[in-house]
Amino acid sequence: MAVHPEYGASSFDCLLHSLMHRKRQLASQALWPMGDTKGDLSTLQAGLGQEKDPARPMSIAECMAELFQRDQLPPPTPDLRGAYRMP
Repeated sequence: MAVHPEYGASSFDCLLHSLMHRKRQLASQALWPMGDTKGDLSTLQAGLGQEKDPARPMSIAECMAELFQRDQLPPPTPDLRGAYRMP
């Protein structure tokens, strides 16, 4: 994933990952996959519009913690190489 140091968990790839995660959850709960909704688009746009402090870039650890918290997943633990396993 590409994580912008100034946007952290609000980077496009992180927001897209969250959207895809929610879509997978919806699809697994329904017999037929659901289509995109206006709520999905507004959530993505709201995440892109969040202001971040450019003087304090987020670390990857902070970014991943925020991403997982937003998606209501257990906090991530990096492996010995510092890589994070994405669900």
